Amino acid sequence: AARIAYAELVGWLASDYGWHTADAYQLLTQAGGLYVGNMVDTTYSLVASVEKRYLGRKELT
Repeated sequence: AARIAYAELVGWLASDYGWHTADAYQLLTQAGGLYVGNMVDTTYSLVASVEKRYLGRKELT
């Protein structure tokens, strides 16, 4: 679940903010957060996040 959450957040940073994938992963390793949403049985859900102050300006397309 953590891998999927971070992969989705990296994709969002790349598509909406123009970040290079390696730079996005580097940011998340140092400033990212994971929050548990559900831990029932074997179904886990996590939320990956990063504070907006680290993102810069969003690219307009």
